Amino acid sequence: MTSVLEYNAIRSPLGQPRNALLGHTLSAIIGVGITKIFRLRSDFEKIKWIAGAVSCGTASAVMLITGTVHPPGGASAVLAATSPEITEMGWYFVGLIIWGTTLMLLVGLVLNNIQRQFPVYWWTPLPLRVTSQDDVEVGPDATGGFEERVEEPEEEGNDEKPSYITISACGITLPDALALNSEESELLERLRRRLAKSTSGSSQYSVSSGSTANMTMVPSHGAANH
Repeated sequence: MTSVLEYNAIRSPLGQPRNALLGHTLSAIIGVGITKIFRLRSDFEKIKWIAGAVSCGTASAVMLITGTVHPPGGASAVLAATSPEITEMGWYFVGLIIWGTTLMLLVGLVLNNIQRQFPVYWWTPLPLRVTSQDDVEVGPDATGGFEERVEEPEEEGNDEKPSYITISACGITLPDALALNSEESELLERLRRRLAKSTSGSSQYSVSSGSTANMTMVPSHGAANH
């Protein structure tokens, strides 16, 4: 089962080095320890299946708490109690599990990286090939693996003032940062008056002294002299 995860479902978090190595190791330790306790009874052969069930359940809980869930690890705990050959090995079984899992991971590193990328992470769910962790987020994908999600930059509110001049028969609108001298104001006023005459001949206005995005137009006192 571990080989299936290591060589086929390489993006699954359950098959990454942390989960594979620690999951098997913790399960083997728990399985051997519980089995030794049950073997203190003279009728161990009759109740070894109970020992296997307790070992598997305990190992599953420990893997969940430590964040090292690896499904084949449950088998390591069960075999320590139910397989006579492994039961006789005792604590040597833990060393064998560590050695076997390490070799399997080494083979996976060689074979899987020929055309793919393995592991997705070594110890924590972080991608290996990230240039900036500020703009890349890692999350579970639909297949149980991990995918990179690039955060889109937040759009800033469009609070900028208009950067153009609007002339109508009733008034003139200027950008907030634009200041006009007397000649420029007079030119704009002449254009506004011409526009007003060509439409309805409405009252004359001039540019207010404090230019804002919503420019307030005031009647021109000197308009009658022009």
